Amino acid sequence: MRTRRTAKLATGEATVDLNSAGSTKNLEISNPEASLAATTRQTRLSFRVSKAQVPVPPSDKLQRQEDVADTVALEPPTKRRRITQSNELASSDSLPVTQEAKVVKAESTPATDTSKPAVRKLLVIKGLVTKDGISQKVAAAIEVDTTQILDPDFKMQIKRGPSNPSGLTPGFSPYIYRKQPTPEACEEVYRILAQAHGEVKPPGVIPPASLEVAGCGEVPCLMDALVRTLISGNTMMPLANKAIQNVAKHYGVSELGTGAGSINWDKVRLGSHEELVGQVKVAGSGPTKAKNMKTILDMVYQENLEMMPKGAPRGPVVLALDHLRHMSKDDALARLVAYPGIGIKTAACVTLFCLQIPVWAVDTHVLRFCQWLGWVPHRADADNCFRHGDVKVPDHLKYGLHQLFIRHGQQCFKCRKATRAGTKEWREAPDCPLEHLLDRRKDGNEVAEEA
Repeated sequence: MRTRRTAKLATGEATVDLNSAGSTKNLEISNPEASLAATTRQTRLSFRVSKAQVPVPPSDKLQRQEDVADTVALEPPTKRRRITQSNELASSDSLPVTQEAKVVKAESTPATDTSKPAVRKLLVIKGLVTKDGISQKVAAAIEVDTTQILDPDFKMQIKRGPSNPSGLTPGFSPYIYRKQPTPEACEEVYRILAQAHGEVKPPGVIPPASLEVAGCGEVPCLMDALVRTLISGNTMMPLANKAIQNVAKHYGVSELGTGAGSINWDKVRLGSHEELVGQVKVAGSGPTKAKNMKTILDMVYQENLEMMPKGAPRGPVVLALDHLRHMSKDDALARLVAYPGIGIKTAACVTLFCLQIPVWAVDTHVLRFCQWLGWVPHRADADNCFRHGDVKVPDHLKYGLHQLFIRHGQQCFKCRKATRAGTKEWREAPDCPLEHLLDRRKDGNEVAEEA
């Protein structure tokens, strides 16, 4: 028994013939305009269009789908897409189809929320590269120059904690989008400064400690280097030299260990706090420096006692940190900054000059030149300059560039801290050999960023 059902549509009628089992035999559409509406109704009846049939070559259909797919793939990733069913083939009398064909059409609508500022984003598709509007598959890795897209001044937040109070980031720069300095840029700056001030290389043998000059830790004894560098911090070198002379005269000279010929730091440990303040106050922050010095000396003394073999006869304990020489650079830095009053700058100087391990030590001259050269943002502080430069500057240039930046900053009139561009003295001064590389508008006088 055959049944006949009629579906009322908005634009006409569609008559469907069914067999007794309910399967579709034929679908007659009395109004051609109702075909599109019929295809959109949610019905369980599978049907086919019985109108005039014009075959579509499969290759053309596939080509159209590929063209549309390419159009979708090349759309900017920041736009939304709505996938809709095209009604061009269904509503046109000139292009009826015999098969159920879905043509995908991409419609791009711009984002309507303009209240928030634009955020720079980078979309990387693995194995796909787009050039001149053509997408191609590639097997090799894709290298993207993020400095053209992302902010090179962006800084990652530095995590601190009980185990890392100074925020050391071994092998990692907080300025993840900054390419400078490249090895080539470092080589060029070193070459220019070496022509002006001479070659600078690390010494093969560290010279003996001086009782007249504080220095920056370039002495044989690691204990001596640490305390000397602590005294010379945050002050001018003539004042630090005067403090070292006072301490050496008051406490005498040691005759034991690697520190023989230098200051007797064990007598400093046994002396009173007020006595030590009187000797180092000329270098500034006398009470604070004296407190940190005595605490460090007590800590090193206890460490040396713990490292002595059990049952061994106890003789005079020599204050020494020679066990740090067997550590890696990162471990030695982490151990040094654990002492009170020792920051990244002091630890880096001791590691570079006494341990003779390549590390990027940053003082005021080094920081200023790194800002002018664009190696770090102009608001970067010394600690972030260390974190970035220790990753970017080649190891064989770290000692030489540190020393040359200091020499050039002291001798070049235009690179001294107290000089300013535009003055009569500035115009009459000789040109700086680095002038074509420097951006002095960013002179670092703004408030430095927090690490």
